[in-house]
Amino acid sequence: RACTRSLKEQAAWDLFDRMDVKSLPAYTLMMAMLARIGKVQRAEAMVNEIRAQGFTPNAAVFTTLITGHGVVRDSERAMSILDQMQAEGMPLTSIEFGCAMGACARAGD
Repeated sequence: RACTRSLKEQAAWDLFDRMDVKSLPAYTLMMAMLARIGKVQRAEAMVNEIRAQGFTPNAAVFTTLITGHGVVRDSERAMSILDQMQAEGMPLTSIEFGCAMGACARAGD
C-alpha cells in the first residue's frame, strides 16, 4: 500500500508481481496508483485481469477508473463508466456521482 500511495510505480509492480494470490483490494490499489499517474488505460486493462482471476469488479474498481479519467481530463469516458455500472446493476450512490462530478470538474466540463 505504501508503494502505491507514494506513486513508486516500479516498486509497487515488483511487490504485486511477487504476490502468489492477488486480492481484489490489491488490484484496486494498483489501479488507483496507475490512475493517479495518468496511466488510466493500463488501469482499465486491469479490469480484464480482475475478471480473469474470477473476481467481479466492484464499485471501488469503477470509481477508481472514473477518478482516473478525471485525472486525464476525459469526462466522456468517466461518464460512460458510470453508465456501465448502472447497466451492470450496481447501485449508484453519492460516492459514484461525486467521483463523476469530480472527473467532470477536472476536465473543465
